[in-house]
Amino acid sequence: MEILEGLGVELSLDRDRLAVLTQYAVPLRYDELLDAESLEREALVVLVDEVAAWATVQLGAADE
Repeated sequence: MEILEGLGVELSLDRDRLAVLTQYAVPLRYDELLDAESLEREALVVLVDEVAAWATVQLGAADE
């Protein structure tokens, strides 16, 4: 998030909600949950969908 903002990319998503995903990034990459809190799957699916929609808009703007 800091890198994107440093590059002048507007981050229209809630930083606190996005930060929740970081605790899962490494454990899920290696197929383990380690000490991560339990997943609220429905809420995370909604958040990931929001991030994907945001990224799609950003990539579309980059093509222009």
